[in-house]
Amino acid sequence: MLLQLLLALPVTGMAPTTTAPQPSLSPAAQVASIDWFPAPLYVIKAKAKKEKRGVLFVTVTEDSDLCNKLMQTSFADPMVIAAMAEMICVKIDLTPDSDGVVLDKNSERIASLFPVSSFPTILYLGSDLKPEDKIAGFIQGPELAVKLKRMASGTGTLSDLRAKVKAAPKDIEALWTLAKRCGDFGYATENQKLLRIINNLDPDGLSRPVRLQKLQMMQEGLFRQYTHSGSYDHERLFRFLRRETHPSVAFTGWSQLADLLRSFRPDLKAKKDRRVMGLLSRDCYREAWKVAATSEKVNFAVSVLGELYVDRKELKKKDLELVRQLVTSIQESIVDRSDTPVAQAVFADAQAVAAYLDEKPQAAANWIDKAIKLDPSNPLYVKRKQELAIKNK
Repeated sequence: MLLQLLLALPVTGMAPTTTAPQPSLSPAAQVASIDWFPAPLYVIKAKAKKEKRGVLFVTVTEDSDLCNKLMQTSFADPMVIAAMAEMICVKIDLTPDSDGVVLDKNSERIASLFPVSSFPTILYLGSDLKPEDKIAGFIQGPELAVKLKRMASGTGTLSDLRAKVKAAPKDIEALWTLAKRCGDFGYATENQKLLRIINNLDPDGLSRPVRLQKLQMMQEGLFRQYTHSGSYDHERLFRFLRRETHPSVAFTGWSQLADLLRSFRPDLKAKKDRRVMGLLSRDCYREAWKVAATSEKVNFAVSVLGELYVDRKELKKKDLELVRQLVTSIQESIVDRSDTPVAQAVFADAQAVAAYLDEKPQAAANWIDKAIKLDPSNPLYVKRKQELAIKNK
């Protein structure tokens, strides 16, 4: 389970930063909801082949908060619905009964052929039903819409990455991106072959991919230690990351370590231990923020504000200073943006959280009201308003 958690951690910073324009997305107001296709695999395969369309498997379970959040918010985004209209969409519901038996047998049969290690997982397949791309964990609607459009266009898919490596066999970044994707899908032989090529091209270990390999090897070694002894030597990884001079590698390491430490908290019985783990994770967020690239800051700020909100009863003065830095970054980035109302609501909610944590109740109330106005169907904003009202009494 722990190894699955590590593999499911976000890979922010693993891909080279790009300033290429994002795909143009047009909100399809006429599309009210996602057209799920509940059918046996052979019917899905025949339909995909005939229509030459990609297939999207969304594997969820109703006893997962993240799955419910994904279904209720991200998949309610008009931009996501429009992007998914280009695909054959299949919801794989692995919700078990009280005895642990999966209720939906068709979903269970499909999942046995396309297994996942965590929930939720979004798997994109070509019209031949060969895996091409994957998203593990929760993702906000606006970001999901862009990724789905990219997948449907064939850009950045497994086939596309293989073609790029074939065209430029000594491109270390292209080799690394393909190696990671092969690792995600469990293609161990191809993954190891690509890693050997990378190391042969950079024997001195100066490139970003080789440094990321070293980071991954250290993470896995510490993970094994945790599995066997129940202790995690975070200080060793702290020292490693503080010596790292490549900003992208350092950002990846700090942000992944923060998520990993937070994943340990539910397993800790002592309240004091849970508090310490939360404190360490917030230290990691601060370090990651120091080295975050401009292109990464907005999404990272929104994500971290959500985690700080969870820790709201434990925050220290230095945490509140980070809150102010995060919200300043968000405010500066959205001045010239023309996002959809749903995307604007995400930013408004983030600013409501920041104001709340900074003990500015009226500003928090104003921002959450704006979020609800922009995206009235999102139950999380309504819940947030109720929490803020309780706090302000």
